[in-house]
Amino acid sequence: MERKLIKILFVEDHPLISEGYVRALELLKKQRPELDFKISEAASCDAAIHLLQQQAPPGFDLIMLDLVIPPSSCGRWLSGEDIGREVRQRHPETKLLINTSFDSVYRINSIFKTLNPEGYLIKVESNAKVIIDAISRLIDGETFYGGSVLQVLRKNLANDFVLDQWDRQILYQLSLGATTASLSSILPMSKATIERRKRHLKEIFDVDGQDDQRLLERARELGYI
Repeated sequence: MERKLIKILFVEDHPLISEGYVRALELLKKQRPELDFKISEAASCDAAIHLLQQQAPPGFDLIMLDLVIPPSSCGRWLSGEDIGREVRQRHPETKLLINTSFDSVYRINSIFKTLNPEGYLIKVESNAKVIIDAISRLIDGETFYGGSVLQVLRKNLANDFVLDQWDRQILYQLSLGATTASLSSILPMSKATIERRKRHLKEIFDVDGQDDQRLLERARELGYI
């Protein structure tokens, strides 16, 4: 029997979770002996970008992507979402399977607008059976969305906004301790533009007052930093 080789990349910074993914693939291989897997792993944005740069088109067949991973040392890629954007630009045929802890309407909406993943799971719902089913369906050209994600999609509760890369850069730099006054020397925009974007972010996250701490707390709750 001729085997079909599937190149798969796990982008996950928790080793135990990555080990769980590998075990899930071993079970899937027993269920579908026509499949064989070449597995790569990355625990940070730097490692993920390095592996993507090494891949000639069409790239990986499937990437299982956590949204919260260590940012790149150069500050260009801040999260798994940025890695997903890079995948879409470099290798549009690669299938994306998001597996994240964040189940907020805001975050789910944002990821579908920016990445439009073929699969989306919430980690608390992602047991071995669910992961095997999701990977198997994506390999077969189908989509797979976890229960919480389907509820959001079906009820159409998502808002109509999405944070662009500059909004997320502002949040990221503020989380590192930058002040509003210093942001204009870090990012290519004026102080007035930064202030305007911050006001917009506070409106989106329903945060009152001038203090940035609550804004950052809310952004962390929703998985943007």
